[in-house]
Parts: sequence; C-alpha cells; structure tokens
Amino acid sequence: MIGDGIANFDIKNIKKYYHLVIVSMPETLVIAEQYQLYKDANDPEILKKKPSLLSWKSFSVPLLDDWLAFNKPIYMAYGSNDIASDLCDLVPLYFIRAYKNNLTYKRYLNTDHHFFEVENGEPNHDQPHWEEVMNRFVEWAIQ
Repeated sequence: MIGDGIANFDIKNIKKYYHLVIVSMPETLVIAEQYQLYKDANDPEILKKKPSLLSWKSFSVPLLDDWLAFNKPIYMAYGSNDIASDLCDLVPLYFIRAYKNNLTYKRYLNTDHHFFEVENGEPNHDQPHWEEVMNRFVEWAIQ
C-alpha cells in the first residue's frame, strides 16, 4: 500500500521514469521542543541512552544537494501550516539558481502536515485534502 491507502496506480512503471520525492517530517511540534529533539538526536551521548532518536537524525540532514544532483522529475507537495515546511518555499529558488527545471512544486495553503485545513491553529479533520493531494500527484506522475 502506498500513499496512506492510495494504491490504484502502477508504482513500478512510474519509478522507471520518475524519482518520487516526498518531503515529510513528523507531526508538528512546538518549535523549541523540535529543536531540542534534533539536538538530542545529534548528540552521541544521548543517542547511546536513547537509540530510538537515531531516526530523527535523518530529518535534520538537508537533501537539497541530492535533489539538485538528480535529473529525473521531482514532485514536492506540502501543507503551508506544517511547522516543518518553513523552508520549502525556498526550494524552487535553489533549482532556479542551478538552472534546473525538473521540480514540480505544489504548496497547499492553510493545511497541516497531513493536509487537513487549519482553523484557530488546530487541524480540522472534517476538512481533509489528502485525496486532492494524491490525485494531483498521480496526474503528474502519469502524464
């Protein structure tokens, strides 16, 4: 199963022609807590005591250079109210500077990490956009 239940497309065929990039972070946390978590995940002494933090270490590794070195099409979608997406608006500028045109970029305004609309700082689970997000991605992938 791919895409949180979306499995009605041929992923093997798509992978032949496209590199699928999903920018993903854990659920939104308070910024100070998130920074402390990254600090802990990169502290060898703390990692010895809490090896479960090792997976968080990968979230702090910038992948931009890898994306810029990649020459197949890349699709990036994110919710603008995801605290982890703050720097996503800058990604297209790096592609422009590197004379790269293989990035397709979709920003979903006022949605969180899981593409639910945000009202008064909280996700409204009655206003999902996941199906819309996946449909646009699938349309892009099979074009």
